[in-house]
Amino acid sequence: MTLDAPIYSLGGTTRTTHKRTNRSRPSPCSSPISSPMQTAPYPPVFLKRSPSVGLRQRRRDSSEIPLVDVGVQAGNGHLDHLLEDDLSTPELLEPPSLPPAKIDWEIPRKALHSSIGFLVLPLYFSRPDIAPIISTLTYGLIFVTAADVLRLNIPPFARLYEKLLGAFMRESEKKGINGVIWYLVGVIFALRFYPRDIAVVSILVLSWCDTAASTVGRAWGRYTPKLPRSLLFIPISPRKSLAGTLGAIVTGSLITFSFWGWAVTPDSIPNETPAWQWARGGWLGLGALSLCSGLAAGITEALDIGGLDDNLTLPIISGGLIWGISRLIAAVL
Repeated sequence: MTLDAPIYSLGGTTRTTHKRTNRSRPSPCSSPISSPMQTAPYPPVFLKRSPSVGLRQRRRDSSEIPLVDVGVQAGNGHLDHLLEDDLSTPELLEPPSLPPAKIDWEIPRKALHSSIGFLVLPLYFSRPDIAPIISTLTYGLIFVTAADVLRLNIPPFARLYEKLLGAFMRESEKKGINGVIWYLVGVIFALRFYPRDIAVVSILVLSWCDTAASTVGRAWGRYTPKLPRSLLFIPISPRKSLAGTLGAIVTGSLITFSFWGWAVTPDSIPNETPAWQWARGGWLGLGALSLCSGLAAGITEALDIGGLDDNLTLPIISGGLIWGISRLIAAVL
């Protein structure tokens, strides 16, 4: 490149002008392929930014972005647009945590519930005095009721109570009255006001029919329709299924048939007349009594009487119905 510097004089002022002359220099982007643009007086020059310049610019831009600690290792920048919201980032980058496994204590509760039935059988065959048993159960009822009052009114005691015995309580019982209270009230009522054999059968119905209804209902209740809200003006619980009620009916019929047909014989209890006697009805009377007792147990288990617990209604209502049915069959046959 050469510079020619002619001098011009304008009004006494001397000005020097420079004339730029381009020498032929190979263009960095020149191509041996001819192009119409080469005929221009100044051929176009295509400049390419150095990679280092873009790298420095990107580093300078990224340094101005505030970093958000999301608890994960740094990536390659593909998720930078997701780091603006630190509340949603962990949900996108971290795997969801699974809820803790919940232990189902229904089977242990029902096993304890059913075991009472095996303990009550000696009440009939060994002929113990009922009065001391009622007194012992009454003291137990007072103790359990006092503990329940403390549980419902003193939070530290409630936490200790549920830590020790909460596995045997339903969720509904943790905010209300313990079901053991209703269980004891029903058993005490049956022992106090019913004949010995009726009391034993009503407690067996309480122990085994309730367990059968719950077990069968949980297993096959979804395959059968729910019971109507009322049956012949009798209020029915909306939580009961047809499968569970049928399980209670079959179990109640088997209890009645086995107890009076096999366990109770004319000379099994001397000097004591059972509520139902084989000589008065025979097989026909026993079959009718078993069927009616099963229906009484199933209907009573499905009742919804003001939200009363079935641990209370089962022994009292079913025991009364079985006693009345046995007297009716004995009178007819």
